[in-house]
Amino acid sequence: AADLLVHTARREGLGLAVLEGAFCGLPVIGWDIRGLRDYGNCLLPAGDLDALAEAIQNPPSPLSQAVLQPYLLETVKKEMERLLESL
Repeated sequence: AADLLVHTARREGLGLAVLEGAFCGLPVIGWDIRGLRDYGNCLLPAGDLDALAEAIQNPPSPLSQAVLQPYLLETVKKEMERLLESL
């Protein structure tokens, strides 16, 4: 079991681990980097260890389902179908 997800990579393409944690209802803490900005709910200046320690001691609330909606399988499937139909 986990109470929160801390992701401190300085570079990230998609941040799949962050998405998975968010879908599990975990608060997400990480650096403010491309790849996490769409769905990290506590993004800190990269390398700011004092801010990281504070965020871990006082974690944010988990992300809402509205924020996660674009990443749901059904949503992605509908977008792909719409794209393929437009070709």
